Amino acid sequence: MPTISLHFNKEEDQLFRDYAKHNGLTINEFLRKSALEKIESEIDLKLYNKAIEEFEENSTIYSHEDVLKELDL
Repeated sequence: MPTISLHFNKEEDQLFRDYAKHNGLTINEFLRKSALEKIESEIDLKLYNKAIEEFEENSTIYSHEDVLKELDL
């Protein structure tokens, strides 16, 4: 497994360790989880922005009744 080395000042190190401990995580679990959540959030935001752009290009809105009628339900 690859290893990544990070350098923090004393205050940052203590903040991260205290936060991880308070949440029942190791420092590795906390940093891994935080990095993955950041990446996932950015991906979600890009997908959201793309969906908004597509909606603005074709902003047809169907009511619940219209959908049921179209599906013959």
